[in-house]
Amino acid sequence: MASPASEHLDDALKNRSTLLSWKAVFGRLTASPNTFSQSLSDYMLSPSQLKTLTQSYAPFSLPSSASKQAFETKTAAINFDSTDQQGPLPPISHLKNEALALSKSLNIDELAALRIVVLEYQSRDNAALLKASSTPSSQDGGLFSFANNYIVNAGDTETDAEKAEKALQRRITIYLTERRYVIKCAKFLVRASFTKGNAWKQAGKRLVSELQLGDNDTMKMMMKIIRKRVVQGEGDAPQWVKNKVKEDTDVLIQWEKQVLLEIIHLLQLMFLLCYRTIEITGSTATAWFKLMDETAFFNQIHTPAINQLPDIQNLNSYLHPLCSIISLTILSLHKVDDYLIASFTQDNPAPPTGGVAFEDNAFYLKSPNAIAEVTQILTEHARNPVASLASFGWSLILRRIGECLYSIGHDPEDIETPTPEPSAFATPARRRRTGNAAADLYISSLSTIYVHNPHGKSVAAFLAKSAISDCHVFDLIVQLVTSVATEGNGGIAWSIGHEEDGKSMKAVIATVVRKATEVVEFSQGIVSAVLVLNEVPISEAWKMKHPSEPHPFSLDNEQDPLDTSQDSMATNLCDTVAKFWSDPEALTKIMIPARARFPYEPLPFLKIIRSLATDVERTHAVLTKMDTYTQALPVGFGGYEIGLPLNNNLNASNFGFASVSGNGSATGSVDDSDAGWIVLAEELCLFAPRMISGYETGEDEVGGGGLVLLPDTHGRVISDNRTVPPIVMWQFRYSALTLFGRILECALIGASGGGSSAIFKRGSNGAVVDPAGTQEVIGEIISILTTMILASCSSGSSSEHAEKVTLILEETSDAVGRNRDVVSIIFDLLEDALQASCRASATQSTEFITIGLQFVNALVPILPNRVWPYLARSSLLERHGKEGTLIRITSGIEVVKGEYDFTCTALRLFEDLVEDGIRGAVEKSGVVGGNGVVVFAKKAGVGAGVSASVQREILEEWTHWGVDLFESYQGWKYLNGEEKSEIGRRITKILTRILDAVYGVDDSMDLKSKITGLLASSAEHLTKVFLSDSTTTLPLQPIVSAIHDGVTIPESSLYVKPLHNWVFLVTSIMQFAATLVRVRAYIGLPPSQLETQLYEISPFIAKLYAVHDRFRLPVVDLIEAMISASGTAPANTDLLSSKRSPEPPSLLGHLGTECASAFTQVLSALDSPLHEIELETKIWNLISAIVSNRQQGMSILLLRGETLLGGFSGNSDHKTAATTTGVKKNNSILTVALDELSDTMKLDNQPEKALAMLETVALSQNYWSLAMEDMGRHPNFLSSMVKYVESFNVEFQSSDTKETATMKANKVAVVANIARILAMHIHTKRASSSRHEPGFIAQLLNPNTLRFYFQNGVTISGYRPSLHGHLGKNFEDKWPGLGLMKLKRTKLRKRAYGTGYFYNLGLASQVLGFDKFWESDGASGRTATSAKSHNIISGYREEVEQANLNLSLIDSQVVLLRAWKLLAMELCPFAFQNAELSKSLIKVVESCLQANIDSWHLPAPIAKIIFAERAEFAFILMRRLSQQPIRSEDGRLYEGVLKFVWKAILNQRADFRRALSTGEEINYYRSLLRILYMALLAQQNRTDSLPVELCYLVLDMLNLVVAQGFMDLAQAAQAHPETSNPEDIALITGILQASFKLKGIEVIHSGISMHIFDQGTIRAATTLYSWAEQIGATENGHNDPAYGELAVLFLLEMSYVPLLAEQLAVEPLLELLLTSSLSHTIRSSMTAGLNNPLQHHRLHSIWSRGLLPIMVNLLIAIGPRIGPDVVRFLSFFGTQVEGLVNSWGQRGNAITLASVRETSTLVGLLEILRAWGVDIPSPKSPIHQQQQFNDDTEMMRSSTNGGISEELTTVFGGQSNTELINGIRFDKGIILEGVEYLLNHRNYLASLVVPTTLEEEEESAVVEKTEDKAGVSKLVEKVIKEMDILRKLLTVVIGDEAEKA
Repeated sequence: MASPASEHLDDALKNRSTLLSWKAVFGRLTASPNTFSQSLSDYMLSPSQLKTLTQSYAPFSLPSSASKQAFETKTAAINFDSTDQQGPLPPISHLKNEALALSKSLNIDELAALRIVVLEYQSRDNAALLKASSTPSSQDGGLFSFANNYIVNAGDTETDAEKAEKALQRRITIYLTERRYVIKCAKFLVRASFTKGNAWKQAGKRLVSELQLGDNDTMKMMMKIIRKRVVQGEGDAPQWVKNKVKEDTDVLIQWEKQVLLEIIHLLQLMFLLCYRTIEITGSTATAWFKLMDETAFFNQIHTPAINQLPDIQNLNSYLHPLCSIISLTILSLHKVDDYLIASFTQDNPAPPTGGVAFEDNAFYLKSPNAIAEVTQILTEHARNPVASLASFGWSLILRRIGECLYSIGHDPEDIETPTPEPSAFATPARRRRTGNAAADLYISSLSTIYVHNPHGKSVAAFLAKSAISDCHVFDLIVQLVTSVATEGNGGIAWSIGHEEDGKSMKAVIATVVRKATEVVEFSQGIVSAVLVLNEVPISEAWKMKHPSEPHPFSLDNEQDPLDTSQDSMATNLCDTVAKFWSDPEALTKIMIPARARFPYEPLPFLKIIRSLATDVERTHAVLTKMDTYTQALPVGFGGYEIGLPLNNNLNASNFGFASVSGNGSATGSVDDSDAGWIVLAEELCLFAPRMISGYETGEDEVGGGGLVLLPDTHGRVISDNRTVPPIVMWQFRYSALTLFGRILECALIGASGGGSSAIFKRGSNGAVVDPAGTQEVIGEIISILTTMILASCSSGSSSEHAEKVTLILEETSDAVGRNRDVVSIIFDLLEDALQASCRASATQSTEFITIGLQFVNALVPILPNRVWPYLARSSLLERHGKEGTLIRITSGIEVVKGEYDFTCTALRLFEDLVEDGIRGAVEKSGVVGGNGVVVFAKKAGVGAGVSASVQREILEEWTHWGVDLFESYQGWKYLNGEEKSEIGRRITKILTRILDAVYGVDDSMDLKSKITGLLASSAEHLTKVFLSDSTTTLPLQPIVSAIHDGVTIPESSLYVKPLHNWVFLVTSIMQFAATLVRVRAYIGLPPSQLETQLYEISPFIAKLYAVHDRFRLPVVDLIEAMISASGTAPANTDLLSSKRSPEPPSLLGHLGTECASAFTQVLSALDSPLHEIELETKIWNLISAIVSNRQQGMSILLLRGETLLGGFSGNSDHKTAATTTGVKKNNSILTVALDELSDTMKLDNQPEKALAMLETVALSQNYWSLAMEDMGRHPNFLSSMVKYVESFNVEFQSSDTKETATMKANKVAVVANIARILAMHIHTKRASSSRHEPGFIAQLLNPNTLRFYFQNGVTISGYRPSLHGHLGKNFEDKWPGLGLMKLKRTKLRKRAYGTGYFYNLGLASQVLGFDKFWESDGASGRTATSAKSHNIISGYREEVEQANLNLSLIDSQVVLLRAWKLLAMELCPFAFQNAELSKSLIKVVESCLQANIDSWHLPAPIAKIIFAERAEFAFILMRRLSQQPIRSEDGRLYEGVLKFVWKAILNQRADFRRALSTGEEINYYRSLLRILYMALLAQQNRTDSLPVELCYLVLDMLNLVVAQGFMDLAQAAQAHPETSNPEDIALITGILQASFKLKGIEVIHSGISMHIFDQGTIRAATTLYSWAEQIGATENGHNDPAYGELAVLFLLEMSYVPLLAEQLAVEPLLELLLTSSLSHTIRSSMTAGLNNPLQHHRLHSIWSRGLLPIMVNLLIAIGPRIGPDVVRFLSFFGTQVEGLVNSWGQRGNAITLASVRETSTLVGLLEILRAWGVDIPSPKSPIHQQQQFNDDTEMMRSSTNGGISEELTTVFGGQSNTELINGIRFDKGIILEGVEYLLNHRNYLASLVVPTTLEEEEESAVVEKTEDKAGVSKLVEKVIKEMDILRKLLTVVIGDEAEKA
C-alpha cells in the first residue's frame, strides 16, 4: 500500500490534489496546535516524510541510481491517461525534464526535485494573486529576495531563457525554505511529545522514538552538520549557488543567511531533544563539548567578509545564548542528584577485575572519558562568558560527586593523583578499589582529572570562581532572561521571550541557580537571578486566569504524566517556583537571610516573596508565620539587657519552612555565637498605633493597629559596633500580611496628612522603613497581594477562589481601622495617585498606578461588588462631563515615553469588566452593598454593588475610551513592538465581544431588556461610530491600515512569535470588521462607510488569503459578511415601493478582473490536500453568498471560470506555460463541487461540508441557471444524488450520542438540498424547453427512488415535548426572569446544527456557571428535569445541549419539508401521464394533513410554522394537480383529502373560529379552506352521486365553515376592517357554491337550512351589506363597498336552494336590502346607463351580479307570492333601469360585457313579471307559463355571471314595446334598435368595447381571426355573442307582443 505522501505526489501529478510544503505543514501545526488532523498526521508519519523529519538536518538525499529508478517508475507514461493531464500542471514529460534539471542544479534526488517543481507550479496561483493587488513590496531585505520573483511582473519582453531562470530561482527559494521548515516541524513534534494535552502528542512520540534509535545518532549528526558549516565553512551549497556566488554577491548573502538560520533551528531542536526527550550519553556530551572547544563556544567560526552586514551579525548573535543554554542543558543538572544517589546507594559492586567500564552510550556521568573531556574543555574556556553557565553547572556536579564520595567514607581530598600515563584508564589495577562501581568510577575519573587538569583538586572551585567572579554569571543570567527583543537594521535581536521554548530555557537556568544556593551566599547577584527566573509578571498571571487562544509554542502547565521523577525539569514558571519552594537549601540561602532583615530592609524580602507568590499556599504560610522582626533601635532607647542565646537555632524549620516543605529539613542557619543577644526590660513599640487626632474616626480603639514587644523578648544585634543605632532582630511571631495592611493604611493616612514621612517618624519608636522607599515598598506589597489573588483564581472552583482570596484579604485587614479594609485602602491610594498624575509631567513614572490598577483588575472576578462602586466614584473615567485620568495618562505620559504598561493593564481591566457584566446578569439580581461597614462577601460575586444603570454608564465610558484608543493607537511611538500588537488585539477582541453579546442573542429590539443589557449602550455607541454612513473615515483607519500591513507580513522561520502576534492582530481586526458588517445588516441600518472602505481595499483583503494560511479563514469570513450584508435592504425600506433597493457594490469591479480571476483560482483549490472542514465549509458559504446576492460578474467567474469581459486572466508565466505545454484551463469551482459530491461516501462522512457544497449548487441553480453548465452533462452527479436518496434512511433514537444526533441532522439537511437541486434541474429543463433526459426522469419516477421523500418528507418526528416543556419551566422557577428565549441565538451569525444550535450555550455557561446545578458533576446518567424536582444528575447544561440537538433535528426536517415541496411541485406535470405518481402525490396531500392532525405535541411556535408549511404544500400540490381536468374516475381519489382536511379543521375548531374572527394564523386556515374548496371541486366530476356519509360530512363542514365561518368573518370585517381580507369571504362563498353543485347533495338541504337559520348567517350577510360602505377600503376619496358585493354573492348562492330561498324571503331579504344605505347609493349613483360599469364598477357589479340574479332566483323558488316584493324592489331602482334603456338609444356610449348581461337579465326578469300578470296581460295559460318560467330561470341560473346564456330559446310575448311597471318605463324597442345597430357595425362596436376587470383586460389583448380575416379581441367576441343573444330575446319578445296585439 502506498504511503500518504506518495499518494499525494501521485494525485498532484494527475491534477487531483495539491502538494503540501513543509512551510504549509508548519503553518497548520502552529495555527491550531490543539486541533488534530488525521490526514496531516498520516502525511507526516508516512515512511518517506518520517524519514525526512528524523533527518531534518539533511532532508534532501543525494541522487543515486536507486533514486533515478524510483523517479522513472513514478513518472512513467503508463501511469497517466489523458484525463490526468487536464489541469494546471504541464504534461508529465515537461515536469520530468524540469525535475531532472533541478536535481542536477541542486544535487538532490530526482523525486525530491520533482516535488519542488510541482510545488512551484502550484504556487503560481498564489503568485498571480499577490501580483494582481497593487500593493507595496513586502520584502524586508532578508531571506526573501528569491521570493520577489513570485510577485514581480515578468512582462512580455522576457525571453524564454529569462523566464526559465526566474522559475529556477523560485524553485531554489522553495528548496531553501523547505530545508528550514522541516526542522521547524520536527521541533514542533518533539515539543508536543512531552506536552500534556497537546493534540499532536502521539505523533511527536512517534518521531521521538525514531530519533532515539541508533545511539543518539541524530544529535551527533546535527553536531556534525553544524561543525561542517561553522568550522570548515562548508554549507552544502548547491551547485547553482556555487556558480552564482562568483557573479552575484546577493546570492552569497542569501546563502549565508540560510546557513545561519539552519544552524539556529538545529540548535533550537537540539535544546528540545536534550531538555526532555533523550538521555545525554557520554558520546553525545563529548561530541558537543568538542564542538564547543573547536569553535570556542561559537566565538571562532567561519566568518566570510559579508558577516559584517547588520542582518548577518544579528543572526550570529543568536548563536551565543543558544550555545550557552544548550551546553547547560546537556549537563542534565536536574537528573544528577537522583542519578548519583541511586548509583551510590544501590548494590552495584565493581567488576571482579577492579576495572572501570567505558559506557559512552549510557548516561554521560557513567563515562570517565566524557567526565574528563567536559572538565578539560570547560576549564580551558572557564573565562569565556558563553561557557560560564556550563562551567558553573559542571562545578556543581563535581562538587556533588565529591559529596557522594564523602558520604561513603572517601574524602575527595584524599584521592591519589598518580603519575599520568597514556594507559591510565586501561590499567585499573593501579587504582584504589572501594567495592562500589560508581565510587570506583568517580575516584578513577577524579584522579585523572586532578593529574591532567592544571587546577588539580581545586578544579571545581576554579570553575565556580571563574563563572562568578570573572564572567559574572548571575549578571549574565539576568541579562539572558530580561533581554528585550529590539528591532534594528539587521532584524529582531535575540530574546528568551521570543524563543519558542523560552520558558523551558528559563527552567533550565533556574535549575542551576537553585542549586547554586548550595555554594553561593546571599548576595545581590544571586537574588537578582532568583527574582528574574521565578517572577511571573502580572500580565502572565492574568493570562493564566484567562485561558484564551493558546499560543502555538506555549507548554502545558502540567508535566507528562509518564514522567515520575521527583526533580524533573520544570516546564513553566509556576513549576519553577514550586521547585524553589521545595528546595530547603535555596530557601535557607535566599529566603531566610532576606526574611531575617525584614522589615528593616523590606525590599529584598518583598521582591523575593513577589517572585514566588504564584505558590499561594506556601507564600501564605511564610507571611502568616513570621518569627523575627528586625529594626534599628530608637535613638536613646536603653530598655534592654545583655542576654544569653536561645537554645533553638534560627534555621529554616524555625522560620516556618517546616510547615511549608512538610519535612522541616532545611539545614542552613544563622550564626549562633553568643555575642549580640539582648533581652527587653520594658515594652518596645515596633509599629506606632493609630492616634486619636488627625485621622481617628471615633470608632477605633486608642492604640489599635500597633505592634508592641513585651518585656523578656529576646533579640540579637546583627550590626557591628560602629552602627548607630544598632540593628536588632527580635524573636517575635506575627503576620506579615497584617503588617502589610498597617503599612498601607499609614501610607494612605500619611499622604492625606502631609506626606509619607510623617507616618514613619511619628512618636519615639516609629521608624519602620526608609521614607524614600515608601512608594516602592507599597507597590511591592500590592503586587504580592495581586499575584496571590490571580494565582488563587487560576485553578479550582469559583467558591475555592473566593475562600482563598477572602482569607488573604481578611488577614491583611486585621489591624486596620474598623471602617476600612485593605481593598478600600488600596483603592484610595490608587485614587490619590490618579489625582496626582493630573498634575505630573510627562516623564513621571506610571508604575504605581499600574500596580494599583492591576490589583483592581485582579478583584473583578472575585469581588466585583467592590470594584464597580470604586469605578463609579473614581476619577479614572470621564463622568458627568469631567475628563478622566485614564485618557490623560495614556495620551499625556505613556504616548510620550513609548511604554504602555498602564494602557495594557487598563485594557485587561476593561475586558474583565465586560465579562463580569455578562457573567453577573443572573447572579447579581440586585444591588449588594451600602454605606455601612464593608465586609468581604462569603460568596464570590454577590451583587455588583451599584445599580444596573450605573454599571451600564461605566461600561459605556470604558467603551468610549476603547474606541478613542483604537482610533489612534497605530500612530503612537513604541519602544516594544509587542505592546502595539497587544493593544490592537485586545481592544478589537473586547469590541467584538460586546457586539456579539448584545446582537448575538435574543431577538428583542429593546437592547436593555436583554440578558446582556448592561452592554447595550456600549454596543449602540460602537454602531454609531463604526457603522455611520458619513464620510468620516478616522475610526476606520486602523482597520484599513491593519489589512494593508497584513499584506506586507514577511516570511520568516526565525521570528515566529513576533509574526504570530502580527498575524493574530490582523486576524482579530478582520474578525471585528466582519462582526460590524454583520451587525449593520442584522439591525437594518443603511450601508455604512465601513463597507465602502472594505470594498475599496478588497484587493488587499483577497491578497491576504495568499499571504498566510492563518489569514484564509478570516478573509473568507469577512468577504462573505460583506457580500451578505450588501445584499440586504435597510429595515426601514418600503417593500411596497416601486423603487428597487440599490445595487450592491460589485466585488468583481473592486477587485479588478485580474485579481478576481486569481482569487477565484486560489479559492478553487479549497484546502487541498488536507481538506479542513471548517475552512472549506466557509469557502462554500462565501460562494453561496456571492451567487445569491446580485454579484453578477463574480458569480459568472466562479461558475464558469470567465469574467464578463472575457476568459481567464492569469499571470504571464502561467499563460506562457499554457501556450507552450498545452495546459488546459482549470475547472470551475462548481465543477469541483459536483466532482466531490459525486463521491457519496463524503456525504456520509463529512455531512457539514457536503451540506455547504449542496447549498452552493442549489443557489447557483436558483440564481444563475442560465450561466451554469448543464448539470445533466456531468457524468456522475445527478445519478449519484439519486442513488444516494434511494438508499437513504435515518431514524432518530433517544439513545443517540451528541455526535450522532448532529450528524443525522446534517444528513437530513443534505437530502433536503438534494431535493432542491433535483427540483431546480427539472424546472430549468422545462423553462429552457430542453428535453429531459429520459433515463434520468425514468429513474426519478421509479417508486423506490423517492421513497424517502414520499414517506418522510412531511413528517416531523423526534420532538421531545417533555424535555422542552420541563426545561423552560425549570428555568423560570430556578432563575426567574431568565427565559430560555433570552438565550436564543439571533441571525447575526449562521447557526450550525449541534449542541450550540439554537440556545447560546457559551453565554448560558457564563451567566449560569455560578450555580452548581448548571454544570454536570460527571455523572454518567441523565435525568430529565421536572416541574417539581431539581434532582438533576447531569445538570441544566446537559439539558440545554439536548434541547439544541433536538431542535437541530426538527429544523433539518423543516428544511426537508420545504425542499420536498419544491420537488413535488416539479413532479406534478409528470403526474398527468403517470397514474401511480398522481396517486402518490395525492397521498402526499393526505400525509400533510394527517401530519398536522397528529402533531398535537408540538409547541405553538414550532407548530405554527410547520402547520403553515404543510398546509401550503398540500394546497400547491392540489392546485398543480387540478391544472388538468380531473377525470371522473379520479374523483374518488380525493375523498381522503376531503376527509383529512375536514378533520384538520374540526380538530382545531376553536382555533379555526378564532383565526377567522381575529386574523391570527389565518394563513394556515386559509390554505386549508383552499384545499377544501378544491377537494369539493374534484368531487363534482364524479359520475355517481356522493355517498350519504360523505354528504353529511359536507353538512357538518358547511355548518362550521360556512354558517359559522361567514358570521365570524363578517363580524371581523366590521370590528377589524384594517386586518380583514375580503378574499376569505369569497373563499367561503366558493365552498358553498361547490358544495351545492355536488351530485346527491339535496339530502342535506334541509340540514344546511337549519344551520343557516340557527347561526343567523343571513342576517350576518345583510348586516355586512349594510356596513359595506363604512368598512370598505378608501379609493379615490370614496369607500369601496367590496364587502357589499361579497355579501350579495353569498346570498345569491343560498338563493339557488329552494329551502334557503324561502328563508331569504322570510327574513325578509329584499326589504333588508332596500333599507341599506348601500342600496340608496346604488340608486343615486348609477345614472349613466351603459357607462355605469366604468364609472361605478363595484356598485354596478353588486346590482347586476348580485341583486338582479337574487330576484330571479326568488321568483323561481317562491313564485308569484314574491312578485310584489320584487316589483317594489325593482321600482326602487327605476331611474337606473330607465337610464340603461335610454343609453341604448344613444351613440358613442361605452359597451361593456357587464352592461350587456345586465340588460339581458332585466329583459328576462320583466318578462317573468309580465307573464305573471303584474300590470301586463298574460296571453298564455298558467300551466304553460309556469313551465316556461322554470325553463328560462334554470338557464339563467346556469350562467355563472347572472346573464342570459346561449341556450335561451324561450321568448316572451306582449302587447307593446313599451311597458310601464309601477312607474318604470322599459322600451324594448329602443334597446333592440341600439343592439341591432351595433351588431351591424361591428368595427364600430369593437371600438366601443371597454374591459372592466383584469380578466377582461387579458382577453382584450388576445386577438382572434374571424372569417372576414379581420382580427378582433376575445373580449369583443364575447360581447358580440352576448349582444346577439340579447337581440334574439328582444326580437322574440317584441314579436310575441305584436302577435298578441
